[in-house]
Amino acid sequence: MIRKFFLYSDAWKIFLSSIGLFIIIGLISVPSSIPFSLKKLFFSFGFIFQIIWLFILGTNLNSKLPAKDLMCPNFFKILSIAAVIGFYLWQYFNVGHFFSFILMNGSLLYIVYYVSKCLVSVESKKIMDFYDYINVFYLVWMLPIGVWWLQPRIKKIFKEDFAKPFL
Repeated sequence: MIRKFFLYSDAWKIFLSSIGLFIIIGLISVPSSIPFSLKKLFFSFGFIFQIIWLFILGTNLNSKLPAKDLMCPNFFKILSIAAVIGFYLWQYFNVGHFFSFILMNGSLLYIVYYVSKCLVSVESKKIMDFYDYINVFYLVWMLPIGVWWLQPRIKKIFKEDFAKPFL
């Protein structure tokens, strides 16, 4: 169900899910008497949404690559978890702010690199160099803006899988 939403939805649905939810939660929680730690949890939904979107895209795009061109999916999965752990360490705990910030952002950089390289490589049917997908890298990095250009390309790649049952 989640996989279907992220791979086959229109760009406006992804946009509203990431930004609209964040704005609604922000408007509800700011003026009220909700504890500060709970407000931080509400505001973290945007980051978690982005990580889930990138994780689903990365795993599904990598499976579309030829066997000889597969990228390392295990390292991608580990860094996806590390980004979430780094984010929560940075947001909620007072230990290792620098380490958790570096863990979160370093992991996020690799995740964005992985997804953008997989997307362009699947579209061109060969492994591409960084200069061939740097524009996609920035579109993936800036999810609320980039989703308008990326989601139609993603839907086009996975349109033949739409009729297959989802796992």
